[in-house]
Amino acid sequence: LRLPPVEGQPTSARAAGISGKIYSIAENREQVEAISLCLDGDHWTLSIRNAQGEQTIPCGQGAWLQSRVALERPTPWKVAASGAWTDERTYVSQLWWYETPFGRTLTCRFQGDRVTVQQQANVSFGPVDRPTLKGRVR
Repeated sequence: LRLPPVEGQPTSARAAGISGKIYSIAENREQVEAISLCLDGDHWTLSIRNAQGEQTIPCGQGAWLQSRVALERPTPWKVAASGAWTDERTYVSQLWWYETPFGRTLTCRFQGDRVTVQQQANVSFGPVDRPTLKGRVR
């Protein structure tokens, strides 16, 4: 079984101005407090601060990178992540909990000092669209 990594560019014209900035997220039911995206060598790392603490997710460019994160549950699960820039202000990452059938796509759109993160699950016992997260640079 193979899943193709996210297609797109390894960087964008605006990426340098986004890398390392921390975006405070408005109150939401998933308890996400902050998000940042940082260039880390040959890949981007997505960091999500939630009720379980700082979740650091390396996203492979044209590949999958493995880590452990606690996004929906207090216990970390094994995840593989891939990401790419689909235009100069949009970074898309896919997360797959590879010992389960569950995955999520996070589409981060950066506009000035703001970010909007649309989330979509691949399957769910309810809606596959997850809450949209909105934030602003601290």
